[in-house]
Amino acid sequence: MIRFVYDRPEIHDPFSAVKRVDFHIDDEASLDDMLDAYRDFLRAVGYGIEPGQYIDIVSDDDVQTDDVQEPMGQQDSPRAVFSNVDKVRDVLP
Repeated sequence: MIRFVYDRPEIHDPFSAVKRVDFHIDDEASLDDMLDAYRDFLRAVGYGIEPGQYIDIVSDDDVQTDDVQEPMGQQDSPRAVFSNVDKVRDVLP
């Protein structure tokens, strides 16, 4: 079994009744299933991933440098990571 676990920090106690998000994924899950499960886990812990957006594995050779986002600490929000999915899809064969 593969698990994704998030335990809410105490500082967030006043804002949520959810103390833990715990996803259990089958060992035999395909890569696509794992990516979908991780996307759903991120949604469950509060990341705003819109319907139609997904996580994908891409090669460095398949992405133009114009499409690469700044590292998480240097951009405005986690949402920006998913905002250029269509641009990345356009450069893939």
